[in-house]
Amino acid sequence: VDCDWSSDVCSSDLQLEADPGTPRPARNTTLPVNGTRARVLRTYAAARVVVGVALLLAQALVVDASLLRGWLSLALMGTYLTEAVLLWAWFRRQGGQPIPARAGRWLWWTTIGWDLLSFGAMHWFDPVGSLSHAALLVLPVLMAGVLSSRTTGLATAAVAALGMLAMAVLRGQAGELPSLLSQAGLVGIGLFMIVLV
Repeated sequence: VDCDWSSDVCSSDLQLEADPGTPRPARNTTLPVNGTRARVLRTYAAARVVVGVALLLAQALVVDASLLRGWLSLALMGTYLTEAVLLWAWFRRQGGQPIPARAGRWLWWTTIGWDLLSFGAMHWFDPVGSLSHAALLVLPVLMAGVLSSRTTGLATAAVAALGMLAMAVLRGQAGELPSLLSQAGLVGIGLFMIVLV
């Protein structure tokens, strides 16, 4: 049975809908996420903790104490790290048990969705600073491409690309806008290629 962990739809559900003579399982029956997909998800959770620690330490070294924006970015990275540690601890508590399929939606929002929001906000707070947060958008897009359906992966890449383009438009001056848009467009193309490959 092939389940997309970002939704409750499994290929077995689609097959059951196609064959009206087959009895349908109870609505609260869940198919667990186990095997390779669960290992990748657990590894992703651990990698998010490492990224959070690295971001917090790097930002702490370069924060400008006179600017509120630097402190907001530092607080956002601390929040990101806290969420990543809590999710990693939940996976550790699960042990090797299969992850319930009904947990798929909240797992998508607490991993990929939170990464998109956090990394986009980090880039917004510090678009031309000493740390480049735009490159971090590769992580949630890559994981959406690996763990989700192709449609969900492409939608994740589209959100990241549109966010980059919006930041370029809102932050760019008249003379530098074409350059910023082309850079954001190239990043967006790269994100789509990650999902398609």
